[in-house]
Amino acid sequence: MKANEIRLGNYVIDLKINKSKEIEYGDFEYSEDLEGIPLNEEWLLKFGFDIRGGNYWNCKNGFDFVVINDKIGFFLNIGGADFVEIEYVHKLQNLYFEIVGEELTVKN
Repeated sequence: MKANEIRLGNYVIDLKINKSKEIEYGDFEYSEDLEGIPLNEEWLLKFGFDIRGGNYWNCKNGFDFVVINDKIGFFLNIGGADFVEIEYVHKLQNLYFEIVGEELTVKN
């Protein structure tokens, strides 16, 4: 994984310990030991998304941020028109930050 693909707070797999972890300061130096976590419905639930009927997942923050779970993968629906494929948890976190301006974190 390239260091410019990840940000502090992103969730990735640390290949050295074979477990998921949250990126902390200093992890960028060891980015070759990191791998993306495939996005799934469990992660959407952890981030506080609600299923909105069928395969649509909506964020609870009131912002129109919809993730669609299609048979071929997950897609972000931007403004009802454009679709962006999201394969990994850290990419969802990065897109969310770019669009909403807030970090997407695991809810308690």
